[in-house]
Amino acid sequence: MSKLNFGKKNYAYAYTNLQRDGEKTKKLLSSNILSVIDDSKLNQKSLDTLNLALELVGSYTKKDSIMEPLVDLSSSPEQQVYDYQFSIIMDNTPEKPMTSEMANYKVVEMMLARYITDFQFLLNDIYKDIKQHCENNDSVSLNNLISENNWMSDVFADNDGALGVVAAKNGYNEVLQILYSKSPEMKNYLQKLLNVAAENNQLTCIQYLLAQNADPLPLLDSGKYYKQEQIELINLFTEHLSAKGKSDNSNYYMGMFEYKNEHYKEALKYFEQVVPLSDVAQLALFYQGCCYQYLSDRKTASACFERLVKAYPANNSLVIKAQKHMDDILLLEQVAKEFEERQEKMKKMLVNIFSNAILNKVLYTELAQKTDVFMQEISKQNNVGVTKSFKELCQLLAETKYVKMQKEVSENVLLALEFQDTVQIYEQFVSQFTSKDKSDFPEYTQGLNIIDNMSALIGEVSNGMIVED
Repeated sequence: MSKLNFGKKNYAYAYTNLQRDGEKTKKLLSSNILSVIDDSKLNQKSLDTLNLALELVGSYTKKDSIMEPLVDLSSSPEQQVYDYQFSIIMDNTPEKPMTSEMANYKVVEMMLARYITDFQFLLNDIYKDIKQHCENNDSVSLNNLISENNWMSDVFADNDGALGVVAAKNGYNEVLQILYSKSPEMKNYLQKLLNVAAENNQLTCIQYLLAQNADPLPLLDSGKYYKQEQIELINLFTEHLSAKGKSDNSNYYMGMFEYKNEHYKEALKYFEQVVPLSDVAQLALFYQGCCYQYLSDRKTASACFERLVKAYPANNSLVIKAQKHMDDILLLEQVAKEFEERQEKMKKMLVNIFSNAILNKVLYTELAQKTDVFMQEISKQNNVGVTKSFKELCQLLAETKYVKMQKEVSENVLLALEFQDTVQIYEQFVSQFTSKDKSDFPEYTQGLNIIDNMSALIGEVSNGMIVED
């Protein structure tokens, strides 16, 4: 029999005896209330039972109330006892409502209400003590308090896992284990606790929570845990997946970790271990292609993307991306064939730049070096190197056009160029030119055109070699 039903039995017994001797009402109910408390170890079930008692006792303070059964009759061995008890109780209600003992019932009702209030205050005090032990990482005191009082189910019923969050955030693993093992409610916050522990890199807590079957997949899919310094965390997650029979997921996420840290050869080792029918197969195949593309093995990269395109529907988002990568690779092959021609164009462009007085002054040193690196990466068809040097060149040309060149000429030159389509305003500024302005104006105008042409040329030369995830 459950504790709650046992408590109800005690109340049934008390009411039965009440009919025989109304003068002992308070004493009988009090002793049986204490029996419920002892039986239930002062937990929420006893509080529920006391509330039930309060409701039933209160019904006897009203003349026209009807007594409801205290327990369900069943085929248990105690059925005859219950039948006897309830037959006595029901014989007196409602046809023969009691009136002489109403005052005694009222006393019991007040006593129960007071006890329930005290019980709630006691719960609050216990919660404060447990909270303090958690915040102080005092696992010994916490364990002693819980073992002595058996309060955990009640204390944690409505705290939204707050104490577990404190433990997970600060790496209080022993405290976390006590909370989790003693409170069934804490299991509802398992994923929340794992998120907190991961955000704060509390590895021992993470290890414990994974052992309780917390799921690392949502955290891995978030993309927040791929920094090089998070390698231990990733290892914990992927080892857990492998232990759960999810080796394909483990290999994929380890591959993503290496890929995000630009270790493309290492990433390939993991991606290539993912079997074709797994739930991460298409992702692994896509990133295989990206890895080969970064490693300038365009033939193998194209083969990976082609397999993906053929195996999955055309509206699949990865298929769309894979098709774009294939198109880029085709363009890149055309670029390779035309490399010599474009290299000659680049040489002529550089001659034009260095023959311009203003550009030669502000660009000579940096542009010569960066262009040389850019063309070397083009010749090697190194996608990573081309992408990096292309971005650096674009930034240099933009700074030259909008900052460095403007510092070399007067404001009259800048304004004349801005209003050259408005003849009167243009002529007004030109009339104020100094001899230097007259020399700078054509050089500045030519320099702007050269910068634009240079920007277009490096885009043309590198077309298909710029890799975007």
